[in-house]
Amino acid sequence: MEESRSGSSNISSTKLKGRLSPIIGRLTQLRVLSLRFNGFFGELPLEMGQLRLLEVLDLGFNAFQGSMPSTLQNCSALRLVSLAGNGFNGTIPTFFPGFPSLQIRSFSFNRLSGLIPMSLETSVGVLNISILPGIICRVRFLPT
Repeated sequence: MEESRSGSSNISSTKLKGRLSPIIGRLTQLRVLSLRFNGFFGELPLEMGQLRLLEVLDLGFNAFQGSMPSTLQNCSALRLVSLAGNGFNGTIPTFFPGFPSLQIRSFSFNRLSGLIPMSLETSVGVLNISILPGIICRVRFLPT
């Protein structure tokens, strides 16, 4: 995968398959990563945390699994995160509210469990979650 000069890599719906390589961490100027609707599987590499300029992370509808890596907390420029339609398990990370620009978070259609972190209530934006299979609940947190 090559990074374009604009700092974006959109390879959505290209039927790519395989594990996401740890080499992804070398694309330090990357601002948009969209791998939506492909056949990627396995755990996300910890090296994703090296993408500190990343603004859009769309990994929706692949076959990723495992927990969301804590190294994503290093990607504080994120505005949109879509991890929907994978096999992630564990809980929704509590570090996302610390991202000042993050407006959209979509975790629907995964195997997440536990409570929605109260810290998400303090951030303005939209959180998409699925409560029952096939039913998506869109939660909008408004400023108080």
